[in-house]
Order: sequence, then C-alpha cells, then structure tokens
Amino acid sequence: MKTKIKILTAMMLVLTTFTFLSCKSNDDDEIFAPLNTWVHKDYSYTYTNTGTTSTTNLRCYFMFSRSGYSYKKGNSSETLPAGLTVVIVPAAQSTSTAATALLNTLGDKNYILKTFELNKATDSGDSDSFSFTMTETKWNVFYIANFSTFYPTESTSTPTQLASSAYTELSEDEVKANFSWKKLLLEYLLLTL
Repeated sequence: MKTKIKILTAMMLVLTTFTFLSCKSNDDDEIFAPLNTWVHKDYSYTYTNTGTTSTTNLRCYFMFSRSGYSYKKGNSSETLPAGLTVVIVPAAQSTSTAATALLNTLGDKNYILKTFELNKATDSGDSDSFSFTMTETKWNVFYIANFSTFYPTESTSTPTQLASSAYTELSEDEVKANFSWKKLLLEYLLLTL
C-alpha cells in the first residue's frame, strides 16, 4: 500500500510540475526549485560488500544549475557543468558507533562528487552501465518532494568540503567497493521523480 501511495504522489507531483512549467514565462527564473543554491539532506545509506552489510549516515548536498556553477577552491576558480551536482560527506550527526568501510574511506577530509549534466545521459560509474539523464523538470519534482527537509538548509555558499583545498575529492574507483551512484539514485532520487 505504501508503494502505491508513493507512486501516486510522485505522479501527482510530476503532473503538477508539468502543468506549471508549461505556463512558465521567461520572467520566471525559479518557479519551484532554486538555481545555483545548495540544499542538503541526510540519508541512511546501506550497502552490501562481500556478504557484509553496513549502514552509514551520509549528508548529500544538491545544487542545480542551468548554465554551470563557478566557485572558489582555495586560491583557484572551479566551474561545475550545468545540471545537478551532488556532494557526499559523512553526516555531521552520525550515530554510527562502528566505523563502516565507507566512513573509513571518506574519513574527515574526503568527499564524493558527481554532476549529472543537464539533458545528457550520465553513466553511474557502476559496472552495469546504468545511466541517468538530468532535466530541470526532474530537479523541480525532486525538490518539491523533499521541500520540507530542504528548505531550512538552502544556502548560496558552496559547501566547505568543495570550497576548501583542505578536502580531497575521491574518485569513483576509490569508493566503488562501498558506494553505488545507481543505488543512491534509485533509492533516494528516482523514487521522488
């Protein structure tokens, strides 16, 4: 029954979004979800590797841009492509008592970064060649579905992990044993689309 309610709610959100977006004028820059604004949400991420299941509390920062996003990292300027950028770090209020393999990999000064480019199929980096195409409509639906938890976290400031040269981005190879973009997309992002 819960699945039916989730599907019905998602369909209603999509229909509402399409209705409002079709009425959108050029003056309406942000009819629903903000642009070039970071929001974050904490997730309990469970992953099984070599028969061992572990749960890690992660904080995911989300930012959508139509034409790219520029920011300072230390003394240099960086630019992210247009689309949805996700930055993943351990959750600040993590209640895990046991260190998981993913927490050990992330440590205190590492983060995971991926941009799902606007209107372009992006490979999840997993071995099954799963791909995802980000659109502005998907961003609006995702934002609306999570609005109650996103709204208090909105910020135009770049997350510290991304802006500070004291933090290091981990490659997909470094985290693939304990983290899957496909799993994150399917369980947390696509269920709201």
